[in-house]
Amino acid sequence: MKRFKNDWILYLIISILSIALGIVLIVNNYKIGLDILNIVIAVLLLVYLGLVVVPVLRRKTGSIQVLTIVELVIICIIAIGLVLQQFKVFNIVGSCKIIGLVLWIRAVVELFRAYFYRGKESSFKYPMWYFCVILLLITLGTYMFAAPFFTDTQVVLTLAISLFILAAILIILSIIFIPKSKKKKTNKKSKKS
Repeated sequence: MKRFKNDWILYLIISILSIALGIVLIVNNYKIGLDILNIVIAVLLLVYLGLVVVPVLRRKTGSIQVLTIVELVIICIIAIGLVLQQFKVFNIVGSCKIIGLVLWIRAVVELFRAYFYRGKESSFKYPMWYFCVILLLITLGTYMFAAPFFTDTQVVLTLAISLFILAAILIILSIIFIPKSKKKKTNKKSKKS
């Protein structure tokens, strides 16, 4: 608890910024919020590429590497299209559709990888539950792409409400951790004189 006592001013600054960002997301009929959401999704896609796809690309060879390169190119084009939304590079709008497409692509690549390695004389055999999880991800990705069950405005509104809740929690924490003023000790001798 002592670590957090000196950070009360930081909590106030973050709460003010959270409130400001939450208000910016909601104003103008969610237009600014939707633009910010597209940029955030593009950044998350690039982080996904860097943390998941590129390491797989370095480890695998052959036909799996070709499929992974195709996945990398498609997701890069989607991320660029989200940032440059005014040019309509891709007509895929909606975070649910994009998440569904990324899930579907990743699951299809994994299905091909499991198929190619299971059929060869390999020491590693994929278990049956892995195929079931891959088929579930393909089905979920297809469903999310074909019939999105949440919209971008719902995501923006949820994000704005989360920012307001975070701001309220940080304000409460900053009030709790405001240092108490120490009473000055008066010298008794100075009072007598």
